[in-house]
Amino acid sequence: MRLFNGFQVPENPTVLDLGCGTGIAILVLFNVTEGKGNFYGIDLSDRMINVARANVERLGHHNVKFSKGDAEELDFPKSTFDLVYSNQMFHWITDKEKMLREVFRVLKPNGQVALAFQGSPSFKEIFEAFDKVKQRYPKNSWFEKPKNLTLEETRELLKTVGFQVKKVFATHRAIYLNAALFFRKCDLPTLPWEIDITPQGFKKLQLDLVTELLKIKPKNPLKTNICTIFAYAQKIE
Repeated sequence: MRLFNGFQVPENPTVLDLGCGTGIAILVLFNVTEGKGNFYGIDLSDRMINVARANVERLGHHNVKFSKGDAEELDFPKSTFDLVYSNQMFHWITDKEKMLREVFRVLKPNGQVALAFQGSPSFKEIFEAFDKVKQRYPKNSWFEKPKNLTLEETRELLKTVGFQVKKVFATHRAIYLNAALFFRKCDLPTLPWEIDITPQGFKKLQLDLVTELLKIKPKNPLKTNICTIFAYAQKIE
């Protein structure tokens, strides 16, 4: 996992994975440390947590624990962890400074934070189309699209919270997609904008999004960009 290449894993660490999903990243780190340490993962999804727990139970790892939790309000004491990381979740956080202040609180002195997340610009064309469709249905409850940070905004935010920034960089990848096929193949539970939308309303949303994207690029495929920011910092006290 590329995120793990940017820091030195402490010996016998206590680790927290924010937005752990099914626990794949924790199991990778578990193997890196040869099972030494204590590993915790939190996620807002009950389904993800249940899968993660089943995975570690099957493997017999007693020092890996998963629980439902909110990254903006961490249920852990001050100075608990040597390392806190998050892979592809930070861009969905509404109050990013609040989350980072919580991370700072639960890290031990000299503890490390590592983040990999969607930065700016990413999926520019798709989000522009979504904004146009969203305006047509002001009474609907839509998800708030992620506030994608730039590299400089990421550095400044980490400094504001009190971290010593070690390294911040980005990778960029161009992708090509057939908008009509992509959206029509997506199921309701797989996309973040399903919140408070009926299946019928979701299908309508899909069709409207396809129409808007085809206005941008009438002939498929549509080219868009994915920017991934990697950020590493340390709590110095």
